[in-house]
Amino acid sequence: MPPEKNPYPTAFFQPTEDARGYMTLLRQVVLKTGVPAAIYSDRHSIFWPTNGESLKEQLAGRRSPTQFGRAMANLGVQLIAAHSPQAKGRVERLWGTLQDRLVSELRLAGITTIEQANAFLPAFLARFNRRFTVAAETPGLAYRPPLTASQADAELCFKHERVVAKDNVVRLDGMLFQILPGPNRLGYAKATVTVRESLAARYGVYDNGRHLPAKLIPARKLLVPKAIRPLGPLTPLVPPSAAPPAPDHPWRRYPSVTKSLNTYRT
Repeated sequence: MPPEKNPYPTAFFQPTEDARGYMTLLRQVVLKTGVPAAIYSDRHSIFWPTNGESLKEQLAGRRSPTQFGRAMANLGVQLIAAHSPQAKGRVERLWGTLQDRLVSELRLAGITTIEQANAFLPAFLARFNRRFTVAAETPGLAYRPPLTASQADAELCFKHERVVAKDNVVRLDGMLFQILPGPNRLGYAKATVTVRESLAARYGVYDNGRHLPAKLIPARKLLVPKAIRPLGPLTPLVPPSAAPPAPDHPWRRYPSVTKSLNTYRT
């Protein structure tokens, strides 16, 4: 539908509420409708940092944004925090309607899976908007022009800063990325790079916005014994079938060792 007839640009179901879902939702908006001027949200940890300040943040004198907050800042979207549910009453009333009316319609339609619900949602939203949309007092849209897919993917992703090891390897969540020699530099040891994780779980390594040739390598296996004996009786140091030491054997000079050997052979 045209943006002016669709005050709720997009919606979809997913199993959990997380940053990936919100970025996926916003990606659909910036591609079809445009970049919003501002977003009004609650103070969920997806949008705002809620944990304690790190030493790096204390030295910088400011909090580091969340992944979603960083993406909004780079897109020029103002993120406004609501300090109470009443501050965003229109949104809360809409959620109450959807959690009541939509659930009932899904039940009447016999829908039991997320896939079926997402296929049902566009037609429901169209009927909902035709019935309940109220024209704004000030006409027009508070959106900037839509983005291209490459522009959206460059910001609506997860960015992780990492320091390159001496072997030109970058580590992220158990994965190893080998940076290959390129025309600009042969090695990046001790350099700080950015690993981008797309919404489709694709990865790339970047240095100051420049894509670096890299490949995913298998994680190195730790050297561990092939088999570990379970706890039980100690294994004799000398096999039972071995002959005892001769009377003039050097071991006979150390009674403690001889006693220990006799204990194992008993």
